[in-house]
Amino acid sequence: MTPRVRTARPGDVDDFLRLLLMSDKAFLPYMFGEDYDRVVREMFRSGEGLFGYPNVRVVEVEKRVAGMLLAYTYGDMVTAMAQWERDEEQPPAEGASSAVDEPARGWVNPGEYYLANMAVYPEFRRQGLGSLLLADAETRARERGCTRLALDVEAENRDAVRLYERLGFAREEHDLRIMGRFQFARFSKPVSGA
Repeated sequence: MTPRVRTARPGDVDDFLRLLLMSDKAFLPYMFGEDYDRVVREMFRSGEGLFGYPNVRVVEVEKRVAGMLLAYTYGDMVTAMAQWERDEEQPPAEGASSAVDEPARGWVNPGEYYLANMAVYPEFRRQGLGSLLLADAETRARERGCTRLALDVEAENRDAVRLYERLGFAREEHDLRIMGRFQFARFSKPVSGA
C-alpha cells in the first residue's frame, strides 16, 4: 500500500508522544520536567502552540501511523512564545530581552519553516518515509510563504545527518546550544519554487 501523509489528529497523541521521544530522549524531558508526558499530551490535544496537532504531519502505512514530523514557522514560534509569556505572567526585567525575542533569534528565523522533530518507527525505516515527510514539509513551507527549511540535529546522529545531506540540506557554520547543555548542528536548504 502507498504511504499517505496527513495532518495529525488529536487521537494520534500516543503515536506522537512515542515518536517525539524517539527523536529526542533528553531535551524534551529536560525542558518540560518529570511531568513531560502529561504536558506534551495536553499541548498536542489542544491544537494550540508549537506542539499542537495542527503542526504535526504523520505518515501512514496501511492506516497505521509509521512516522511524524513536527514543524512550524517563525510566526508560529513568536505567537507561541508570546502566549507562554502571558500564561506564565513573567514579564522580562527592565532592559532584558523578552522570551519572545530570545528563543526566536537564531532558533527560528523569519522566512524559515523549522523542522523541530521527526521520527519513523524502526519497523518502517529505510522505506523512504523520512524523505516523504521532508518533501511534504517543503510543500507546506512553500504554501506558507517560507523560503528556507531549517532544522537542528544532534551531530552524532549520523543517520539523520546523512539523510539531510542526501536531500540537499547544508550544514551551516553555527551550531545551536540550548540551556548551556544541548548542542545541535544546524542544517538548512532553500525551498524549491519559493
